[in-house]
Amino acid sequence: MARWPGCLFYSCSDCGNPVALSDDLMSKSFLASSGPAFLFAHAMNVTVGYKENKELITGYFTVADIYCCNCGRVLGWKYVRAYEPRQMYKEGKYILELAKLKLTKGVLVAYSFLIITSLSKPYLFILSWYILFSYPFTLPVFSVFTSFLLQPFGIKPSAFLLVSSELFGAELICLMAELSGPRLYCCCKCRNNVSFHDDIISKSFQGRHGRAFLFSHAMNVVIGPREDRQLMTGLHTVADIHCGDCNEVLGWKYLRAYEASQKYKEGKFIFEKLKIVNEDL
Repeated sequence: MARWPGCLFYSCSDCGNPVALSDDLMSKSFLASSGPAFLFAHAMNVTVGYKENKELITGYFTVADIYCCNCGRVLGWKYVRAYEPRQMYKEGKYILELAKLKLTKGVLVAYSFLIITSLSKPYLFILSWYILFSYPFTLPVFSVFTSFLLQPFGIKPSAFLLVSSELFGAELICLMAELSGPRLYCCCKCRNNVSFHDDIISKSFQGRHGRAFLFSHAMNVVIGPREDRQLMTGLHTVADIHCGDCNEVLGWKYLRAYEASQKYKEGKFIFEKLKIVNEDL
């Protein structure tokens, strides 16, 4: 759970959409076409574009441009694959260009929306403060409430939820990748797109309900609290992943592996075969 006083966000300088937490900043010593750039472990409220191979200053990479999901501005890129061993640490990380960011207080960004929009209705005001100080609460119920509050004011609920979920230990991945591939996997209940077929690493895993697939990336899923879990291959720190639309549990994300032979799983996603369906575009 992030500490309230020090919760700072980097936001899009054009529209103020929060795109990264200051706690996820890994390095400030990168360069982009616009000047200095920062390397982040995670990003939120961004759209990931098409993958392409590029020759950068530090070598050859497969990257994808990232766009602000609110205003569409190009903010930087995501490292999808590195081809030199010493650059492998960048895989799955995000470059955000400093000229396109601004630093803001996360608590104010999130909760000013909630309190201001509820002032006109006393019962909503009371409920907003109850939600603000109640712990634990369920993210899906909170999602419905905030969506109802924010839509009449033209505020994107997805932007708010990404801020609030980071504050309370859950992470909502809303990358909304462009559907450029020929095949994708969807939630079996609501057909929400959750991953591309091209991102399958292995089909030889086991989940709670049988066969499961290991993916390098996922989209439109909610990541729950982390916990240590003894799995068939050893002790791991994992977090269950839920469909971002219907909240169905689809599998889990590997956050940390404690055995050297299992380190390749870190940051990867397990989807249970029973919970997803394959569709052609």
